[in-house]
Amino acid sequence: MAVAVRGVGTPLYSSGAVVSPEIPAGVQAGDLLIAFMYDYSNSTYAQTAGPTFTEEWDSGAAGYGSWAIYSRWWQSGDGTPSFTASISDSSVGVIIAFSGVAPTSFFDVAIGGSSFEAPLTPFNITLSAFSTNTNGALAVFCWGSIDDNEWAYQSGGGTQQVSFDTVVGSDCAFCIATKEMAVAGTTGDQVAQQTLKGGDQGRLLWFALKPIPTISNKVLAIIEL
Repeated sequence: MAVAVRGVGTPLYSSGAVVSPEIPAGVQAGDLLIAFMYDYSNSTYAQTAGPTFTEEWDSGAAGYGSWAIYSRWWQSGDGTPSFTASISDSSVGVIIAFSGVAPTSFFDVAIGGSSFEAPLTPFNITLSAFSTNTNGALAVFCWGSIDDNEWAYQSGGGTQQVSFDTVVGSDCAFCIATKEMAVAGTTGDQVAQQTLKGGDQGRLLWFALKPIPTISNKVLAIIEL
């Protein structure tokens, strides 16, 4: 069974410290929710309301912004969570629901992050290739910038899931794409472009989700015995 995107919530912006991304419609039992937050400043986040999410990553760099990643296995009745940044500034957030994810140790590739400098025309930013380990994994690629610069996924064989920018005060923007890796191996370089105006610096983030293990015919035969 391969990992797939079940749904993407409406991305939300906060001009203050609190961001409350919405849970996507159509989620089902067994789906993994991942909340992505990107902040203009080098903030750290803490969950302050809603069903309990687990912090998976919270890191940034002064002058480049910061990413925070929280996860939760969806449960019926889950409401909207809220996350509060340590610095009251521009934040954007979104929750993506994933199906077919391994119930334990679900990262096929651990979360990684790095900063990038403001690009020159044509304002492309390349997220370098990495290798997945399990057939059916889903690679996730994230770009964030510290200005209201619209993003568009360009190349690498993946699919853009969301792109969102803000235009108020000290603003920020992000883009998230995924790539289904039917066979474990290199993702290839991934490219997204800042399309609104001149280049802005920011932060990259990447990881891969592991699929539910496949039971082989040999194992099924033993179970039947």
